[in-house]
Amino acid sequence: MALGWRGAYLRYRDYFLNIVNVYKQKQDVKMFLEILLSAATISIFVVFAIKPTLLTIIDLINQLKSREQTISQMNQKINDIQTAEGLFNANPTTILLVPDAVPTDPSPDTFARQIEGISKKTSAKLLGVSIGDVTLVGKSQEAVKQSDFAPLPEGAKEVSFSVSIEGDYSSLTAFMTNIENLRRPIKIDVFNISSSKTQGGKTLVLVISGRVPYYPN
Repeated sequence: MALGWRGAYLRYRDYFLNIVNVYKQKQDVKMFLEILLSAATISIFVVFAIKPTLLTIIDLINQLKSREQTISQMNQKINDIQTAEGLFNANPTTILLVPDAVPTDPSPDTFARQIEGISKKTSAKLLGVSIGDVTLVGKSQEAVKQSDFAPLPEGAKEVSFSVSIEGDYSSLTAFMTNIENLRRPIKIDVFNISSSKTQGGKTLVLVISGRVPYYPN
């Protein structure tokens, strides 16, 4: 075993010495090995030195793009604020009516008085006004709503109502026109009209059901 090991050692030593001799004697082989070692050194340098730098540059570029997007959004908000300020300055009296048009509380009494005013204005006889459940004091309890009607805009609360009026066709038409042009917006869900005969002649009865919004603080 020892002699076999020594023989293999001597044989491979001779191979190695031959390669070294070739390297020393042949200039092209020497240049090739130097180029190969240089390429290996550059590759190691790229992996361990340049790669972290490239990753840092990429991260900085991403941060720059994110900040540019943030600046663009801020500029858009500034433009929107300037536009809103211009509209406010151009319509000061109209904007002061916004709290009346979209109140922060249900205000069912104010709405009922408005309906009474329209009834007197149009000569339509007001038979009744029904207001849905509202919480006037304290925190309102959120109820599960199962309605087939279109929802109001997001964030808006609602007060349901029903109005019954009686009169001729012209007075009912005038009532509908006025209620649609009411300062406080109204979502009319259902309206029914029926006719009946009385001692004074033929009359029409209009029943309107709908909702009025408010935006609590």
